[in-house]
Amino acid sequence: MANSQLQVSFGSGQVLEYSGDVTVEMDSRPDGFNQHILQSNGVPQNPTTHAPGDVVYFLVYASPNVQVDEVTTSWGVLSRVGIVQSDHDEELVFENSSVAKLSHPTEAIDRIIWSGTGLGDLSIQADGKSVVATQRGMVAAHVWYRSRPTAWRLQTSAADCPAPAATAVVGVEWRHLPLPVVTP
Repeated sequence: MANSQLQVSFGSGQVLEYSGDVTVEMDSRPDGFNQHILQSNGVPQNPTTHAPGDVVYFLVYASPNVQVDEVTTSWGVLSRVGIVQSDHDEELVFENSSVAKLSHPTEAIDRIIWSGTGLGDLSIQADGKSVVATQRGMVAAHVWYRSRPTAWRLQTSAADCPAPAATAVVGVEWRHLPLPVVTP
């Protein structure tokens, strides 16, 4: 058996105010697709350990200002499952600033608890991850939000496995979407 872990961020090389990105992660949601795969003996599969021939599900998180054109793999067969909901909660730290970054893109923050004097309303920027408060300060905030990644299924074949333990590399080709121009 091999342990698998997948979290890769890619950038375009362009310098933009809110650059956007694409992140690929194993589907480790409590109700995710990997949680429901049973081994041949009927025991649930550990979602972090996979053998050649297993089916593995992963999520592609794309910022709202990018378009995913293609997802490829070095080994196995990919199929798009569809858009799913992924719930997140995390701590944002504002370090004498009004800007902080979420780990996943979102369109809105559902709930916030400040661990000190709050910095006002929070707005999500074009990249879906940058959060801007109406005030500057030094404070932490716990936030809850939802993302809408695309789930993908990777079916591997034990017969086609290039070695006793192999790594399937997943690649995502994407581009920035044109942002609307605001004129005063």
